[in-house]
Amino acid sequence: MNRDILRLALPSIAANISVPLLGIADMVLVGHMESVYYIGALALSTTVFNFLYFGLNFLSMGTTGLTAQAFGAQDFTEMTRVLERALLLAFTLGGLLILLQPLLTFLIFSWVETSPEVM
Repeated sequence: MNRDILRLALPSIAANISVPLLGIADMVLVGHMESVYYIGALALSTTVFNFLYFGLNFLSMGTTGLTAQAFGAQDFTEMTRVLERALLLAFTLGGLLILLQPLLTFLIFSWVETSPEVM
């Protein structure tokens, strides 16, 4: 049983670890540039990205639970419906984020005090 749990948990652990590692890898690359303002801009953008990524994690967790229930009941039609609803919600939220990007940028820079160079 422990092997089965580990087999299921390892991909999830790897996925959750990879998000902060992305920011670290970017920081290593930007650290070699000529200005320290790039590091500040990268830190701000990484924070915003992680906030949005983990804030929208409900979609992944909810979809996983509903899919597991449908799979346990051998209801493949419901599994397809869960996928369709999750994709519709994901594309809708993604489109809203793209459309509201100027407003979100304004709000972020008004909440976080940064220098003009970092902006």
